[in-house]
Amino acid sequence: RMRIAISDAREAARGHEAVLVSHQLPIWVARLDAERRRFWHDPRSRECSLASVTSLTFDGDSLLGILSERDYTRKVVLQGRSSKTTTVREIMTGNVICVTPKHGVEETLRIITESRVRHLPVKDGGRVIGLISIGDLVKWVIHAQRSALSQLEAYVAGGYPG
Repeated sequence: RMRIAISDAREAARGHEAVLVSHQLPIWVARLDAERRRFWHDPRSRECSLASVTSLTFDGDSLLGILSERDYTRKVVLQGRSSKTTTVREIMTGNVICVTPKHGVEETLRIITESRVRHLPVKDGGRVIGLISIGDLVKWVIHAQRSALSQLEAYVAGGYPG
């Protein structure tokens, strides 16, 4: 699904700017905020909140940079710059580190940890097909460990089929 969503968004935004927002924050709410329009509900009553904002900047199919909330905080807020006049290209991180679908979970975790980033674009054949976060990887590791523990418990209890 992510591959299709990113591809569709890139095609629709070609030559323009686009905002992709996590399922944690409805796109309509993001649009209202971007347009500085009033929310129809109290955002404090949401059951979940947006944990991060990550922007990928392209020139055609080439990934030029990535912008995270950390970039924004360090390069705009802490430097006293104006959000209204600062462009994404001015504060984004260039030379983006990427992974491919062939990278394993452990290798991707190592890259994220050593690079001190929270998100990595996933490229296949030179095209960005997704974005993976440290949270995604930690969830997978927890799931794998729970599964292994369940199998060990079944084995010890004599219920292991193998």
